[in-house]
Amino acid sequence: MVCKTRAPDKHLGKFLPREIMSHYLISHDNVIKFRQAIESMYRIYFVTEYAENGSLLDLILEESYIDETRSRVWFRQLVDAVDYCHRIGVVHRDIRCDNLLFDGNYTLKLSNFGFARAQMLPGKVDGCYPLSDTYCGSYAYSAPEVIKGVPYYPQAADVWSMGVVLFAMVFGKLPFDDTNYPKLIKVSCQGNYVFTKSIG
Repeated sequence: MVCKTRAPDKHLGKFLPREIMSHYLISHDNVIKFRQAIESMYRIYFVTEYAENGSLLDLILEESYIDETRSRVWFRQLVDAVDYCHRIGVVHRDIRCDNLLFDGNYTLKLSNFGFARAQMLPGKVDGCYPLSDTYCGSYAYSAPEVIKGVPYYPQAADVWSMGVVLFAMVFGKLPFDDTNYPKLIKVSCQGNYVFTKSIG
């Protein structure tokens, strides 16, 4: 649900139409199904598939971490969803644990296309993917180039975010401390990553 009187004009004029457009383009078992958008005088309601088993973040908080067997299955489902989106020209740009939902069978569903953008396929002349200069998403999941604020390939940034999700599943925590923004920038952008060998 979006409150039209409280949402920023940029969101209503730029991101909301992109979100709706992206949803209409997508049909995949691991992407939350979009039914319709209903607009009233003050609000816009999104009707989607019901994800009765909550989010991946909920599950991590409940269980401390996700065992390797389930992590492998769910990460494979996430890869399938994102690969499909990229192949049809949709980039998500906000992949994180609380945007990954579960249906009644614990099938993973990619959701929340609020920062998504469509028509991001290679150019017909040069074959190059277009760069993005919208710096969105959550810092703890953001690729270094997004944090630095330089034009970036959103497909690659999505892949980075997927890696953060996988880390969060098997270790039960994020790889970078998002409570200390200066430190997060330094550690993420330097590229010198040291992670514990123990899982869970």
